Amino acid sequence: MVQEAKPRICKGCKRLLPIDAFERNRPSVWRSECKECRASKKPIPTKVRREYETKHPRPKIGEEFYCKVCDRTITIQSKRDVNLDHDHTIGDIRGYICNRCNTGLGNFRDDVSILDRAIRWLKGTLMSFLFIKAAIQGYAPYVHGSTLYAQDVCGYRRCRSEWRDRHTPPPLLETIPPPSQRGRFVNRQ
Repeated sequence: MVQEAKPRICKGCKRLLPIDAFERNRPSVWRSECKECRASKKPIPTKVRREYETKHPRPKIGEEFYCKVCDRTITIQSKRDVNLDHDHTIGDIRGYICNRCNTGLGNFRDDVSILDRAIRWLKGTLMSFLFIKAAIQGYAPYVHGSTLYAQDVCGYRRCRSEWRDRHTPPPLLETIPPPSQRGRFVNRQ
């Protein structure tokens, strides 16, 4: 007996949709974005792709390729090692990059603000940024367990149950994974 696929949440629009609103990636695997969200991404127009590939031929298998994003030189072993990167909102071609960088940019949704946060995270300065953000908003930030909270000016903290009726809880600024899951220790002074 074949099990019927359950409805799923689209990673693009965040809506719960029936399974027929999604395309298959492979016979047994469904795409994570619904057909509507995938249609909003602009592919490279065929004519533009052909013109670009005529002027800048795709590197061949066995050739050396230098990726401008990660600053690495790789030997191409399959046609998937190099991708023609483009802007998904307007379809403009950016150029050839390695598969790792293309996947990385896709995972960050080509969003510069997400990349900026990721850079700050890697440098260990994201916590400092969040503390400054809380201070600008008039809160005194504090860490409880693995969660960063903000304490309001009158000193309300989540653990003070006697003040809960008179004050709204402080905003949750960021959930911070423990240092062992971040890969490096960040000073939380």
